[in-house]
Amino acid sequence: MKKIILLALVLFGALSVFAQNPKVMLHLKSGTIIKGKLFETGSPETVKIKSKKNVWVLQYSDIKSIDYKSLDKTKETTNDPFYFKVSGGLLLGNSSNAESSVSYFHSSFNVQLIEKLYAGVGAGVEYYNEQSYLPTFLNFEYKFRQTRSFPFLYLKTGYIIPGESQHSSSEYEQFESRNIPPQFLKAHGGIMVNPGFGYTTMLGENFGLCFSVGYRYHSLRFSGKDKYELEQRYNRLCLSLGIIFK
Repeated sequence: MKKIILLALVLFGALSVFAQNPKVMLHLKSGTIIKGKLFETGSPETVKIKSKKNVWVLQYSDIKSIDYKSLDKTKETTNDPFYFKVSGGLLLGNSSNAESSVSYFHSSFNVQLIEKLYAGVGAGVEYYNEQSYLPTFLNFEYKFRQTRSFPFLYLKTGYIIPGESQHSSSEYEQFESRNIPPQFLKAHGGIMVNPGFGYTTMLGENFGLCFSVGYRYHSLRFSGKDKYELEQRYNRLCLSLGIIFK
């Protein structure tokens, strides 16, 4: 009876810090271990714990011990099978490009390949020289540790599709080309490579924020009548702020 009272007091203490430390681990007398969120039941003899999609209502007499040291957010694992990321940022250019900075929006769906490596597919929208472009890419991310806050490496690689098939050549006359540009150019897009590193902090089980810095290379190709050809190459610093959903 004393042990049951003691367990009840410990669980009450865990519930009192629920807002800061929402998770706890229960060791049952049967040998089962349940990890999840604690909730009040309104009964002095039972405790309710939510573990993933299951909700358990347990008798204090069935509990052997309680561990809520693992509530420390820096120690909790986030070994999730998939996540959805939405990000936006700036591409900061150099003197050879007409625009010093370009804003962009990307989204990707990612799944776990092995313990710390994730891969996914993504798409977005970008805007250069008064024209829109639609990047499509593969996204690879490597987490240095499986905790709620962690650094990571990433690589985006793919192809940028032009949003409009015909462009005015007035924006491109300053670039070297084979001959005098025609009035209009046909856009063909180009490859994209974007490696970098970042840091993610999960603010809850299904929501987090991330910041990243990287190097971005991509090319844009154009053609016109009389076999006119033009290729632009961009080398830029990539700054990004993202939101993660699980």
